[in-house]
Amino acid sequence: MKPSTDAIQIRPMRPADVSAALEVLGVWDMAPTPDRADAERSGIIVENAFVAEHEGRIIGTAGWFAISDTIAETA
Repeated sequence: MKPSTDAIQIRPMRPADVSAALEVLGVWDMAPTPDRADAERSGIIVENAFVAEHEGRIIGTAGWFAISDTIAETA
């Protein structure tokens, strides 16, 4: 069952959220992989990330990282 949008909270990621966020990203083969040389990302920058939470469960995540002083990329 799809959660109602009014029950979903978007908030800054906390260090304790990383494991659950990695699980969500893993479902879509988008989790950062530090042990692969060809990986696009090697980790999550908690300070630059957000999570979507529903009833205490992380159901989504998004973040960004700086490429330069004027350019950032979503991650």
